[in-house]
Amino acid sequence: MQILPTTARIDLNRTGAVIAAKAANNSMFFHLTKGFDTNPKNMKNAIFFDGSLEAITNEDEFEDWRFGFIQLMQLVEYKVIYLGRTPGDGQVTIQVSTNLLLDSKPSIQPWTSIDNGQLIDVPFQQAKRITADFGDHPSSKVGLGATNLRTRANMFLFRFLDNRVAVTALVAEDPQGNRQILAHLTWILRYEFEMKWRKNAPVISKNSSNLSAGNSKLGPPSGSAASKITQGAPPHYNAEVQTRIVQVISNVSPGRKDEDFPSVSNRPADFFQP
Repeated sequence: MQILPTTARIDLNRTGAVIAAKAANNSMFFHLTKGFDTNPKNMKNAIFFDGSLEAITNEDEFEDWRFGFIQLMQLVEYKVIYLGRTPGDGQVTIQVSTNLLLDSKPSIQPWTSIDNGQLIDVPFQQAKRITADFGDHPSSKVGLGATNLRTRANMFLFRFLDNRVAVTALVAEDPQGNRQILAHLTWILRYEFEMKWRKNAPVISKNSSNLSAGNSKLGPPSGSAASKITQGAPPHYNAEVQTRIVQVISNVSPGRKDEDFPSVSNRPADFFQP
């Protein structure tokens, strides 16, 4: 197969993907609105990636190759702050971060989808078009409350930050299993909210969230991301992040801080009103 590398590109469609938050089942869900459901099994995709390239090949040869996406994700900063009914109840802070990790399911790793690309004839042209696509809905969930281990007071969610960066790559895999990164796209998702409490329920008081993406670029990304994509090895992002959060909350790993008095400089005077 003769791949024409300069023809590769990735397009991101995020129409209808609006960052939002919803309280349910003693948790706060942070999501992209489109396709959202509090039950992960019913969650549908909110953003879509379309990849394309051209190659001189035929259907028999194409069947021995694989074209699809491999995605890495990094939790740059995860920070949750809980406050009490009064300043004297203190503050609880949870912080977690990760390096770039493979964002895939173990059953289909390292790919984002089980589907292979499609081969399309192009009229009056020797080269054929190859396309691949997949969808995603990166979301987050956090408990509405906690217990301050120093003051023993009940805490209520005040601030949530989940700042992550992803590298999505269009990849070709030959019959021998060698992978070639044809194009990549970097995008950033930042969930950032603050809450006040009214009648024992959270109310969004500030939303500084953002979803942004760069342009499709030919070839592999810089740094260690390229080798991580071609190797496609665990750990997997979702499982690793959840494990680290549980460990921090349980004080198994560092990242939790329980304080007698709030250290945040902007605790609202009307944070909690029964």
